[in-house]
Amino acid sequence: MGDSGKLAFGANVRRFRQALGMTQERLGEVSDFDRSYIGGIERGERNLSLDGVLRLASALGIAPGQLFEGIGGANDRQTMRSDGFTAEVVDDGLLIRFKYDQYDAEYHLPGATLPQFNRVLDTLKNGLASSSSRSDAVAGAFLQSVQIWPDANPSDLWTFIINRAYCDRANHPAANARLNLEQSWK
Repeated sequence: MGDSGKLAFGANVRRFRQALGMTQERLGEVSDFDRSYIGGIERGERNLSLDGVLRLASALGIAPGQLFEGIGGANDRQTMRSDGFTAEVVDDGLLIRFKYDQYDAEYHLPGATLPQFNRVLDTLKNGLASSSSRSDAVAGAFLQSVQIWPDANPSDLWTFIINRAYCDRANHPAANARLNLEQSWK
């Protein structure tokens, strides 16, 4: 993995760590790395072994592949993957794919970009990690999505983006890891 790949990997580690409200020191304790080594990973200065990647992913409560988001060929830069869904750049916006009950579903969001989509998800994740009120985090992300995409149906934004992201276990702080998130949404 080149320098840009290590930087992207480190940025992903930092993003997931911060979404959980973890310090570098705490992540180091949980993954059995020194705090300064975690800092080096996040700055793109370290090259981890497969064992190290697996330990970090486990400590962050995510799939190992999520640490590699945005690394690779041009096609990878056009797609964002999360546990709950995939957002792909198409000619006129984003195509969001996800499981809906037992079916594969798609939601087309005209005029949307991946940076906008990631900004909404980060608002939700960071709000869930730092806010004492889950409802404030969810409402804030929803309001931001309505402002960014004013021509989109708000009900669709709520159902196909905010609800999907909220129910994605990767978006919850570790303290909520054992909660039945779908029930808490209702």
